Formats: sequence, structure tokens, C-alpha cells
Amino acid sequence: MRPLILSALLLGGASALSAQTNVTNPTATPSPTPPEITPLALPGSEPFVYRQAGTNELRLHVVKPADWKALDKNPCLVMFFGGGWASGTPEKSVAWAKWAAKLGMVGIAPDYRTRKRLGGSPEDCVSDARAAVRWTQEHAAELGIDPAKIVVMGASAGAHIAAWAAIPKKGPGADDPGAPEPLPAALILLNPVSDTKDGGYGGTKRFGGSAERALACSVPDQMPKTMPPVLIFHGTKDETVPYANSTALIEKLKANGNRCELVTFEGLGHSYYSSKFGAAGAAAKVKTEEEMTKFLASLKLVPAVPAATGSGEAPSSGHKYADDVAAFALAPAPEPGGVLLVGSSNFRKWTNCAADLAPIRVTNRAFGGSRTADQLLYFDQIVPSSRAGLVVWYCGSNDVKGGIATGVVLDNTKQWIERTRAALPETHILLVSVIRAIQKREDGQLDEVDAVNAGLGKLAKDIPGVDYVDINPALESASGEA
Repeated sequence: MRPLILSALLLGGASALSAQTNVTNPTATPSPTPPEITPLALPGSEPFVYRQAGTNELRLHVVKPADWKALDKNPCLVMFFGGGWASGTPEKSVAWAKWAAKLGMVGIAPDYRTRKRLGGSPEDCVSDARAAVRWTQEHAAELGIDPAKIVVMGASAGAHIAAWAAIPKKGPGADDPGAPEPLPAALILLNPVSDTKDGGYGGTKRFGGSAERALACSVPDQMPKTMPPVLIFHGTKDETVPYANSTALIEKLKANGNRCELVTFEGLGHSYYSSKFGAAGAAAKVKTEEEMTKFLASLKLVPAVPAATGSGEAPSSGHKYADDVAAFALAPAPEPGGVLLVGSSNFRKWTNCAADLAPIRVTNRAFGGSRTADQLLYFDQIVPSSRAGLVVWYCGSNDVKGGIATGVVLDNTKQWIERTRAALPETHILLVSVIRAIQKREDGQLDEVDAVNAGLGKLAKDIPGVDYVDINPALESASGEA
């Protein structure tokens, strides 16, 4: 197996180098964007129809924490995707629902009537958001939620409709269901649309030329004096939603005596943590998660130091991998620019990797039967100090063995990629496929392995500086087993 893995690494390294030097043909005709499809279900979540709007069944997608019980009264995070009220689906927001579930919250990603897909107006989107939060409150008992501990979050136009969940007056939509009761415990708004008048996002042109409609939807003009705690994130170079709109909103909230905070990202534009901003975007995503966690902890909604996010300090020696990880610090410091192997036992057992890959400099920091959550837990002790030019990831097999949902495995992997890019901006990443081992077939888990591998391939396709290599074709017998 190891020579085959070695070959995969060398091929992957060559692919990584070529990816950095390839130049797109400027004369190529771009592929047309396919129409968005309304998801009826999303991996790692449970769908519920929360509203019938004309012929449209609107769903929300619920992600429960690992130790969820029906009688629990968990806090909840409801996250609305962005897209200018025109595009987007819950596929864009369910990752935040999964993030919340790791903190012990019930995460929810609702759909709503975007214009291109479901023919909705901005007012319809506001109505749907308020209906989604109200439905969540009405079904709190079956979802294991405390209806008084619901935090509403959104990005861009999704942040606009999230903010409207905290405005008690009649909403602007013809089918407005009314404000949630009680109002949300807090709001988290990412590069939010707030002012919808001229000078804000879109202005009257997005409301059929009606200044009256634009004013009726404008959050700072319609919000009450008293608002729940608000946390806002915004990039200073946002050319889609003016950064000044968020500073003005913060000033008005503060003037009215509300708790509010603006986290600024200098030099970043709209969707500031997108992969289009490279390492700076990855660092912004990490910062966003850290600030959100602190904000939620201050409201007594999550523990102060969630285990999955790490704190920069070594975990307690009581953790079963603590001694393995501590040993890495005792080894000679790696030279900059080498290869770092991270992950679980298939790499850990490759004890002669340095000789196999010579003259390439290799550091092996794989450990135990680790899962993706363990890689996040010990990230600060493993990756930053390696100063690697290429980091090679093999992890996820033990997650599949332990019944961890595919969505959680991929979300953990994406989070690890983002933290690696933030810590080592110039470093390339190679994701190695999970092996389709005979034991996986006997346990009936090959479908889960294939789903994880498909997801790893998509991560590599979507994130610059990341490659994926499928080693299974070289390992498989005629029956398709490794």
C-alpha cells in the first residue's frame, strides 16, 4: 500500500505545482451558469416544510448536535443565505448550521422565495424569514429547542431578512406572519444589507422604482429603539453593500443604548471570507468563528471554550492523543518548505516515509486512529510550526467507521483547510481519498466512503491551492475493493 500512496503523493505534488502555473485561456467561452435547483434535503440535516406560499413548499433544514435528546432545550442558530433576494439556496448556509451543532446548538438553514428560483420579492423574503423563525418557535418542543434562545443569523440579503425577525412591527410583505414571539435572543449579521433606500444596497431600483417600498424594508428606518444584542461583520472594501451602512447601523444601535459590535476586515470586499480572497479570506473566516463563539458564550448560549475550535493551548493530557501530539514538539523542527503528512493511522504507520520520499524533506505528524475533529482539536500543535510547502491530508476513514455524518466530515475538513490557509498562506494542500477497504464493505459503509471522497474532490475543485488525489483505482482488486 505504501508505494502506491507514495506514487499518489508524487503525482499530487506535481499536480499542485502545475496548478500554480496554469494560466486560463482568456479567449475561452465561459460555461453558462446552470439554473439553481431547490434542495429537498441536504446531507447531515433533516428537512421540514415550514410554509406553503402559493404553490411553493418552503423547507428548512435542521442539524442537531451529537448528543441531542428530544427533551432538551438547546439554544438554536437560524442562518439565512445571501444572494440579493434573487439567488442562493440553503446549500450556502447549512455549513453554518453544522458549525452551530458542533457547539451544542440546533442549527437551522431555511429556504425562502428568491426571485430567480421562486419568483419572490424582497418583501416576500422578509415574510418567509419571519415565518421560519415563528415555525421554529412553534415546534421547539419536538426540535429540542428553547424558544427564548434562538439566534438569527444571515449573510448579505440574508442578514437583512434575519434582522427583520427582530422587528416587532408589521412587516412589509402582503403575507407577513408577524414577528416571532419572543423576539430573537441575538442577531449575527455578515456584510449585511440594512439600508435599502438609495445610498444603501440597491435602492429603489430593486423595489420597482418605489421609494416607499424601499423605505418600508429598510432596517435602520423600521427597527424599534430596543433591539437584541447584535454582532456585525463587514469588509471595508465591500463594493456590493456599503461598509458605511454597517457603521451607520452600529451608531444608531449604540445611540439607543443597545449592545452591538462591528468586526471590521480591512481591505476585504463582499463575502469577505470567500476563497476568492485567498489566505486573507481564510483568516477572516477563522476570525468570524472565533468572534461568534465569544459572542454566543457571553450570552450563555454555548460553552466559553468549545473543544472543537481549539484555543491555541495544548489540550489536557487526559485526551487520548495528547501524548502522541506532545511528542511532535520533542522532534527536530522541520525545515521550511518540506512536506507535512497529517491524519490517521495509514500515515502514522508509514514510519519510513522520509526514506521513501528522499530527497524530499518529509515530516510525519499523523497520529492514532484520529478523526477529523481530532485534527481540529490539535491543529495548533501540528500544522503552523511545520512551515511546510505541501501539507498532505489523509483523514475521514475513522469518522466513517464511527458513524459520523458525511456532512460533518466534510465540514471539519473544510474548516481544517481554512485554518491551514490562514496559518500558512503560501502552502499547498493535497487531500488523499479515503480507502475503500474490505472492512468498509463488510460494515456496509462503502457508500459513505464514496460520499466523503466525492466531497473531498469538490472541496479541491472549489478552493484555490487545494488538490485531491483518488488512490483507490491503484489499490482496488477486480471487485472494486481496496
